[in-house]
Amino acid sequence: MYRSKFALIEFLIVSIMTMAAPAAVPGAEFGITAEAPGAAFTSREKPEFRLAVPEDFSGEWQLRDWDGALLKTGTATDPELVLAPLECGYYVLTVTGQNGQKSERSFAVVRDPADRNPGGPQPFALDAAVSWLGRPDPKNPFFKGEGFDTIIELARRAGCPLVRERLSWGETNPEPGVYRWKQYGSNAQKLAEKSVGISGMFHDSPKWTRTHSPKLPDDLAALHDYARTLSSTFKGRITDWEFWNEQDIGFAPEPAWDYAAALKAAALGFKAGDPDVPVLLGGIAFTPLANCNAVAMLNDAAAYIDIFNVHCYRPLTDFSDAVTNIRALMNRAGIAGMPLWITELGCLSEGSGRASSGVPGTKAHTPDQELLVAEYLVKSQLTLQALGVEKSFFFVLAPYNEIGGAKDWGLMRRDYTVKPGYAAYANLTDRLGAATFEGRYETGVPQVDALLYRMPDSTQTLVFWSRSEFETQGTVPGITTQNRFARVFTQKRIPPGARLFDLTGMERPLKRETTGGIQLTATRFPAYLTGLSGLKAKAVSPAVRPVRVDVSDMDRTIVAKATMLDGFSIARTKDSIDWEGDSGRMRIELYNFSDTKKRGRLRISGGRVEGVPAEVTIPARGRTEFILRFQPEVDQKSFAGQFELNGEFSGRRISRLHIPVLARHLMASGMTSVPFKNLMDPSNWRASSSGKLNISYDKQEQAVKFDVKFRPQTDRWIYPEYILQLPQESLKDAAGIAFEVKAEPAGAIKQMLAMFVNDLSNDRGKAVWLQVNPPDAKWQERVVSFHPEIPKPDKIRMLRIGFNLGKDHFTYYLRNFRILYNH
Repeated sequence: MYRSKFALIEFLIVSIMTMAAPAAVPGAEFGITAEAPGAAFTSREKPEFRLAVPEDFSGEWQLRDWDGALLKTGTATDPELVLAPLECGYYVLTVTGQNGQKSERSFAVVRDPADRNPGGPQPFALDAAVSWLGRPDPKNPFFKGEGFDTIIELARRAGCPLVRERLSWGETNPEPGVYRWKQYGSNAQKLAEKSVGISGMFHDSPKWTRTHSPKLPDDLAALHDYARTLSSTFKGRITDWEFWNEQDIGFAPEPAWDYAAALKAAALGFKAGDPDVPVLLGGIAFTPLANCNAVAMLNDAAAYIDIFNVHCYRPLTDFSDAVTNIRALMNRAGIAGMPLWITELGCLSEGSGRASSGVPGTKAHTPDQELLVAEYLVKSQLTLQALGVEKSFFFVLAPYNEIGGAKDWGLMRRDYTVKPGYAAYANLTDRLGAATFEGRYETGVPQVDALLYRMPDSTQTLVFWSRSEFETQGTVPGITTQNRFARVFTQKRIPPGARLFDLTGMERPLKRETTGGIQLTATRFPAYLTGLSGLKAKAVSPAVRPVRVDVSDMDRTIVAKATMLDGFSIARTKDSIDWEGDSGRMRIELYNFSDTKKRGRLRISGGRVEGVPAEVTIPARGRTEFILRFQPEVDQKSFAGQFELNGEFSGRRISRLHIPVLARHLMASGMTSVPFKNLMDPSNWRASSSGKLNISYDKQEQAVKFDVKFRPQTDRWIYPEYILQLPQESLKDAAGIAFEVKAEPAGAIKQMLAMFVNDLSNDRGKAVWLQVNPPDAKWQERVVSFHPEIPKPDKIRMLRIGFNLGKDHFTYYLRNFRILYNH
C-alpha cells in the first residue's frame, strides 16, 4: 500500500532507429511471431504468424478467445500460418507439433484507425513514456534495439487520442543556449504523423540552473526560456504542457511556494512560445491532497494553469472520495469548473507480478493478473469520467517494472507483445471515445452498474458490469478472476439492430425474449450493448463549465521567489516554515518576464519586516533582489502565522508569495501536554509492514522498539498501527502529537510519515499522511501539528508512525508520546 514512487528508469541511448522484432515467448518450445507490431493486428489485416520450425513441420493449431473458448482449429504444415480475418478481440493461438511440442501466442485484433470516429470528447488516453521506456534495454533478451516505433504504432492502432510523453531538460539543454532534441524530437514528429496527440512534460533541471535547490531550478529566467523554446519548437505536435511531476512528494523536495514560483515562470514561457497551448498543473501524486497543494494555490498557482491535474493509483472503492477531495481544493481556489485530468491512472489491485518475466530482476503478470488489469482499466476510466474527470491517462503502455522489479505496469510484455488490457483499451476508445456521456443507468440489480452514452449517430450505448472485489473490497491480496460475479438483469424494448460486445470487442449473442426484451448476464468484465434508443439516465452527469481565474487586474509577468537564509527552516511537509524563535532573514527575488520595465510597491503582511525597499524597479526580462528580516506574528493557540508578499505595479496587483509559518518550538512547551502512556506497551501495536516486523520494549532505552527485516525486491515500508482506546484516548480538540524518536541506520530512511486513520482497516483505510523530519541515531523530539491538515481530529481512530526505507534491515525506537492541546 505504501509504495514508493520512483522516477522512470533512464536507459543508455543507442542510436538505432529501426523497429526491432520480438523474440520467442519466454518458456516456449518454439517461437511463434505475429507479423504485426506488438502482435496487434487491425481489423483490415489477416493475422499472419511465423513459426520457428523446420520446413517439414506438421502440426495442428487451435484458436481460443481470451476466456478460453475454442473458436477454430486447423493444420499447420509450414513455417507460415495465415488465418482468415477475425473480428476485434483478444485471442490465443496454440500450435502443437507431431512430436507433441507446443507453443502459444496471444494477440489482439483492434478496429483499424481508418474505420474509427476521431471526433467527440476522446476522454480515454494513455501514459506512453515513449522516449524513456522505448530505449534499448540490454538486459532484455526478448526485444533488441529501440522500441519507439513499436510503441508509437501501437498507440495509433489502439485509437489513442493523446499520449503522455516525458522529456529531460538536463538532457536536451545541457548548457545555456544548447539544445539537442534527440529521440524526443523524432518521436514527437512520428506521433504527429500518426495523428496521436502528445501531452508533454518534464521534471528535471540541469545543474547549471541550480544553486541550492536539489531538483527545482533556482534560475527562473532559464526555466522560462526553456519552456518558451519547448512550446515554440514543438508547436503543432505537443498539444499541452504539464509542469513537473508529483511535486507533492520526492520529485520536488522544495516547498510549495518554490514550486508555485517555478510553475508561474514555466507557464509564462509555454504561453510565450505558443499562446494557445493549455498548461497543466504538475500531476499531484496522492489523495487525500496534502496541504502543500493548498499552499501552492494560496500562491495564486491557479492563475497560471488551464487544467488541474492529479494522479490516481487508488482502488475503485476510493474514487468518489478522491474526486470529492480534489474538487474541494479546486473550489477553495476558485476553479471549481476548471477541467480535471488524471494524467497517471494505475492499477495496484492485482499485486506484484507472480510470474517470471525472463528478464533478470523483474517479475511479470500471470495471464489472470493481465485480465485483472484489463478489468480495472475499463472500470477506472469509465468511473472517473462519470465523476466528472475530463481525461484520464492509463499508466503505462510500454513495458515497465518498479518496486525492485516486482511490480509489472505495462500493457505490453517484455517481448513487446500486447496484453488483454491493450485490447480492452482499444475497444473502449472504439466504442465510447467519440460518445457523449449521458449519465448512470439503473439496471434494477444493485450490484450491476451501467453507464449510458449518446453516439455520434444518435443511437445509445450501454456499458455495464457486475461489481467485483474491486468495487466492494478495494485491494485484496492474492485476488483472481475465478469468481466472475455473474448477475442477470433484463433490458426491455431493445431495437432489432442492438448488438452486444465483450471486454475486448468480440461480439456475443443476444438472447431475445418474446416480449422484445433481452436477458443480459453482467460479469466483472465490462460489456457494451450498442444500437439502443429511448433510454433515460437515472443520474445525469454534472456539466463541467470551463473556468479560468479572473486575472484582468493581475500583472502575471512579475513573479516573486523566496530563499530562507537564517532563522527559519522548511518543514518536511513542504507547506510551511518553522520559525526558530527570533527574527529571520530571507532573500526575495522579483522576476519580470515582460518586454517592458516595471516599477511598483510591495506589501508584506504577517509580522514585523525590515529591509523592504520603498519602491521596486525590475528591468524588462530581468530580475532584482533584496534581503529582508522578518519576525512572524503567530496565533497563541495554533502557533501558526504567515508571511505574504504582494504588491501593485502600474495599478495592477501581482501574484502572491504566501508562506505559512509554524512555531513548533513553542508548541510542545506552550500547549497542554497529556501523556499517551498506552503507546509504550508493544502489545498495543499491530504489525503492518512489507517485511518481518518484531515489536518489543527496550528497557535500556525505555522505549518501544521496532525491528524489521525485508526480503530482496521488496518495496520496503514499515507503518505499525496503534488503535486508539476510545473514548479515553480521543483526539477531540487536540492540536497535535509529540514524541521522541531515533533510528539506525539513518541512511536507510527515504521518508518518515505519521498517519492518522479514520477506520481500523489493517494496512488500508482513509488516512491523512503527514511528513515528519527523519531522525538519526540520537534521540530527537518531533512535533506533528494537526493544523490545517486535520480539521476534525475527533474522527481519528488509529495512528501509524513509520518509514519508507532503502535497506533490508532497520530499527527505530519511540518514546515519550504526548497529545497536545491549545488549552
